[in-house]
Amino acid sequence: ALPISMKNTDGGSTSSFGPSSPLLIFQPYNMISFLSFFSPIILATLILSSSFFYQNVKGLLYLLFLMVVVTLRSFILQAAGATKNKPDNCGFVRYGSYGNSTFTTFVFAFTMMYLFLPMYQNSSANYVLIAVLIFYICIDIGIKTLQGCLKMPENVPDVLGDMVGGSLLGALVVSLMYLGGIGRYLFFIDDVQNGTS
Repeated sequence: ALPISMKNTDGGSTSSFGPSSPLLIFQPYNMISFLSFFSPIILATLILSSSFFYQNVKGLLYLLFLMVVVTLRSFILQAAGATKNKPDNCGFVRYGSYGNSTFTTFVFAFTMMYLFLPMYQNSSANYVLIAVLIFYICIDIGIKTLQGCLKMPENVPDVLGDMVGGSLLGALVVSLMYLGGIGRYLFFIDDVQNGTS
C-alpha cells in the first residue's frame, strides 16, 4: 500500500506513514484521519459494546446484519463490473476488493437507517446521535478527499451510490425484522419503554 501523507503539528511539513513508518496518532490531523479510516470498526465496536453494557443481543444482531449487507454489497459491485481497487492513499486499510474508498459511507448509511427508523417510529429521536453521525460522515468524506482517496466531482456517484444503497439495505433489514416479529431486538425499542436509553 502507498504511504499516507500526514500533516505535522506545525502545519507546514508533511510526514508519511505506511507499513514501515509510524503513525503519530496524537497529532490532531493524524487523529482525525485515524477516526476516518477506521470508522467502520469504531462504529461497529461502539454499537456492539452497547450489547454488553445493556446485556442484550441488539449489538450482536446489528453486527450480523452489517456483515451480511457488506458481503451483499461486494457481490453487487462485482456483478456490476466494478473494477478492483487500485492502490491509493486509502489502501492501507482495505475493507474489500471493490469500492474501498466509499465503504465507510456505505456503513454509515446502513447504520444511520438501522438506528434512526426505530427512533422515528417510536417518537424517540436522539438528535444528538443523529448530529454526531452526520458530522462523522462529513469528516470522513472530507478526510478521504484531502488524502486523494476520493476525487470530487468524479467520485460523487460512488459516494451517493453507497449512501443510497446502505440506506435502502438498512431500511430493508429494519422492515424485515418488524415483519419477522423480531422488531424488539432493534435499538430504541424496549430501551425507551424501560428507561434505559
